[in-house]
Amino acid sequence: MKERTTLILGISVILLVSCVFYYPSIFGKKIPVPSDSLVGLYHPFRDYFASTNPRGVPFKNFLITDPVRQQIPWRKAVIDQWKDGTVPGWNPYSFAGMPLVANIQAGAFYPFNVLFFLFDFPIAWTLLIISQTIVSGICTFIFLRHHRLHPLASLFGSIAWSYSGFHIAWLTWGTIVHTVLWLPLILLSVDKLTRGASSLRWGMVLVLSVIATVFAGHAQVSFYVLILASAYALQRIRSAGMHTQGRTVMLRTFLFVAVISLALTAVQWVPYISLVGESVRVFTRELWKTSGWFLPWQHLVQFLAPDFFGNPSTMNYWGVWNYGELVGYIGVIPLVFALGQIFVPNGDAAFWSVVTLVGFIFMLPSPVSQIPYAYGIPILSVLQPTRMIGIADFALSVLAAYGINAWIRAKPVRIAHALVIIGIAFFAVWAWVLFGMNAVTDAAVLANFAVTKRNLLLPTLLFAGMAGIFIVVRVLRRRNLSRVIIVSLLLALTVADLLRFGWKFTPFTPLSYFFPETKTISFLRSQDGPFRIMTLDDRILPPNVAGYYGLESVDGYDPVYLKRYAAIVARSENGGATTDNLTFQRIMTVHNVHSLLLPIFNVRYVLSLHDIEAPYLHKVFEEGETRMYAYTQSLPRAYFVTGVLVGNNDRETLNYLFEDTVESGVSAVVEKPVLISSVPLAESERVRIVAYMPSSLRAEVSAREQRMLVILNQYHEGWKAFVDGTEVAVLRVNYAFQGILISPGTHVVDLQYRWI
Repeated sequence: MKERTTLILGISVILLVSCVFYYPSIFGKKIPVPSDSLVGLYHPFRDYFASTNPRGVPFKNFLITDPVRQQIPWRKAVIDQWKDGTVPGWNPYSFAGMPLVANIQAGAFYPFNVLFFLFDFPIAWTLLIISQTIVSGICTFIFLRHHRLHPLASLFGSIAWSYSGFHIAWLTWGTIVHTVLWLPLILLSVDKLTRGASSLRWGMVLVLSVIATVFAGHAQVSFYVLILASAYALQRIRSAGMHTQGRTVMLRTFLFVAVISLALTAVQWVPYISLVGESVRVFTRELWKTSGWFLPWQHLVQFLAPDFFGNPSTMNYWGVWNYGELVGYIGVIPLVFALGQIFVPNGDAAFWSVVTLVGFIFMLPSPVSQIPYAYGIPILSVLQPTRMIGIADFALSVLAAYGINAWIRAKPVRIAHALVIIGIAFFAVWAWVLFGMNAVTDAAVLANFAVTKRNLLLPTLLFAGMAGIFIVVRVLRRRNLSRVIIVSLLLALTVADLLRFGWKFTPFTPLSYFFPETKTISFLRSQDGPFRIMTLDDRILPPNVAGYYGLESVDGYDPVYLKRYAAIVARSENGGATTDNLTFQRIMTVHNVHSLLLPIFNVRYVLSLHDIEAPYLHKVFEEGETRMYAYTQSLPRAYFVTGVLVGNNDRETLNYLFEDTVESGVSAVVEKPVLISSVPLAESERVRIVAYMPSSLRAEVSAREQRMLVILNQYHEGWKAFVDGTEVAVLRVNYAFQGILISPGTHVVDLQYRWI
């Protein structure tokens, strides 16, 4: 009963702190979503709010745009397909179509998706974000209590972790933190199993936790979590004092759990691996040499003062790009206790000391950390090591809890050593700042020093306050000052510090900013589809955003996309010239409205911020600065051609598309010889799309001769075609699109995306 009461009280404190942090959402009807960056940076949203904000909606943090440009549109596509009664398969809204189920960041199978069936999407997304802090804190608290740490120490560890730099930096993504929050529950399950608890019950908890980690939405972080969990399992087996047979049984148990988890999550990682094999990875062999790939040595100071180099939310960040990848702050006070425990590496704390050390070795640009990149080791060579800050922050938070527990219970912990070392560090950075402010004359550099000086004050005061408390404790130790009271005070200071840090970085925005439907968007949604749009300016509807509204676009933003589509877009953008620039980095934009290839992308509407004069563009709509043009040369999504050319290789195929011999909408380029009639189309021959869904298309066709039906959806082997119920081959046509041979007669053609 006592332990249950302790758990209830601890969880209550965690919930209370979460209520305080999310008070803008709970009491102010604002949501922790960077929607202000969407409506403040991009048209037609700027036009929509122009009457109240003629200079644009102010936005808090320009660094946080990915959630509204990636995670939210992808999750919306997933939820819409689930609600339509279909398993998420294909995303038609970006890159002229992409496998949706293979996109791990879309979180198609994540259990928390149930929120979207209970609430409207904006509220469900808000609850998804809030749940990260709460679930992470509760799981960490229970894990630490299982190791018999003092309740206050357990609270310290859970708060430090749940509001750490890693959590706050990635909070609004709704994927990365969800991936790592299951780590404490995984470790707790390992503990239970190695200590003889019910194998069935805790085996199931372990399997479900691993599944949730894989499904949560970030492959790299889940990889780190599973590697750490495996190392922890081996350590627990080794330290459990089992005989040889017992160790063998336990290893078999964990192996069985791994196999089961691997099998149950295959629906996610098998399509993902397949997609990666067909895609252009944006990471190049030389990218690891760029600044910010590893944690720069100077940015270790952000573990002392998170805003030492400024903060993107205050528009004064002057460190290495980017802030979110490099901030590992867990609070000055927890850091002191963690370092004090590292000096006494005994028992379970020794394991977390090693994890911390390994994490920093591979995060920093050390000779060891560079090995995977220098030698191109598969998997490891494409992982940005700064994401390992999550593992380091968790290990430091656990060490802080162990250090506080040891101090409360008067066990060995080197707090004095930690205070001296961190005190020297603070003295050094202050000396550097003050010297720099007096040694330089450049106004910009002086402004940077002023930012650093201001942002050093609070961490320094916190450290000085803690040091002062410990000096008083040492001087007055005979008066039996309550260590519990002192730790309670330090916990309150840490909560205040971390909440301030989190509020500074995290935007809370009005619900009205969440993907508002402007006049431009309403017009596009009212048009009969399917069709695609394109923009001529990066300030209009950024890639993926149109997908939230069910609008298809030719551009896209994703670290993984199909390389054939990248190649054809590259050729289209540069007017047909051969190019090796196929990656566009992570963002692919299509702006060349004069390209000879544009008709085959099924672009019907073009958005611009300036007037365009072209015979094939007709202005149909205007909202503020946003102009909309109908592209009159657009081909329909599905049509017959009467002629084909065979491209013997990729280069020849692309070259044919720019030659006069391939008449747009009349002929097509295929990879293998096919037999079709070259007789011109009769008036009675038609193609009519009668049903269109993200992962399926149905068309009624009538042909007098053997024809090639071209479908301007991106080709992928997952697409299956059926003519009158009989499966037929889907051919790759025009380099990256689909084609089906149609025999004379009237037929019903079905295309379905099947990923299994």
